Amino acid sequence: QFRKFYEGYFRDVPEAQTFDWETWLHKPGMLPHQKPDFDRSLAKESEKLASEWIAYDKNDSIETDAPDKTPATDISNWTTLSITCFLDELLIHTSTRDKPLNVSTIQSMKRTYG
Repeated sequence: QFRKFYEGYFRDVPEAQTFDWETWLHKPGMLPHQKPDFDRSLAKESEKLASEWIAYDKNDSIETDAPDKTPATDISNWTTLSITCFLDELLIHTSTRDKPLNVSTIQSMKRTYG
């Protein structure tokens, strides 16, 4: 009933005649042209720090005599969600490479963050 009204009311508008009713009414998920634009600034900071620790971990396993170049990001003012995002990223990185963090890296994290 609504569809008949819509098509009749907008019969002179070409875009209205090509409206994809099937997708809008019956297909799951969001429409391709309506992807939300989320603010990822906090997540990016967490992801960047996790990547820095993964890089540190890789270098630490190669160069055992390398000077201490731990990532210097202060997370004392981070929210619980930002810290959780950081830990999630570490978990994702370590699970995709099938290798846990080196013990020395974890000890460096403990010295850095307490």
